[in-house]
Amino acid sequence: MDDSAVISHAASGADEYDGIPVDSVAVSVADDDSEREVLRDFYFYTGGSDWTNNTNWLSNRSLDQWHGVTVNGQGQVTQLALDENNLVGSLPAELGNLSNLTRLALNRNSLTGAIPSGLGSLSNLSIIGLARNNLSGSLPSGLGSLPLTRLSLHDNTGLSGALPSGFVNLANLQRLAIANTGLCAPNTEAFSDWLDTVSDKPGGVQTCE
Repeated sequence: MDDSAVISHAASGADEYDGIPVDSVAVSVADDDSEREVLRDFYFYTGGSDWTNNTNWLSNRSLDQWHGVTVNGQGQVTQLALDENNLVGSLPAELGNLSNLTRLALNRNSLTGAIPSGLGSLSNLSIIGLARNNLSGSLPSGLGSLPLTRLSLHDNTGLSGALPSGFVNLANLQRLAIANTGLCAPNTEAFSDWLDTVSDKPGGVQTCE
């Protein structure tokens, strides 16, 4: 379970040590069981037993020893990077529970189905790489409220519809890659002006008819 404590100590002994201030140390421990369960769901949803590399997945080892998983100092998952790793299946809604996730990189796999709407609630998520899969449907509107810097969705021919109107608030977006999808940009002056601020748009962005 999550817990925290403060370690206090003092120096004493000979005169030269008396009165020397020693800083206290704050310690926190995060229970990773809930995030471990999310990753287990992800493993089963995407055919983990047949991944190219599934080293330590489902083991009792710390999560940072699971292939492709990065954690912060509190043991919370910050990155999930499994590019070109033979992932087959759909993305579970539970991914939206990885509240400290900053990077999701699952390019060049065989993922199907929709992008979970829960990704739009991950307030730290700045990099999404889901290019060259078989994803379908529209984009979750919540993606427009993330601190995105890179969004790569190209070569998912089943993705379709207008980009969320909230994308105009993505002031830090540097890369928008949606070529070879059915995604398009709303035909408004505000959206056009915003697109001009995105420096990297490989393959261009089509305007919705």
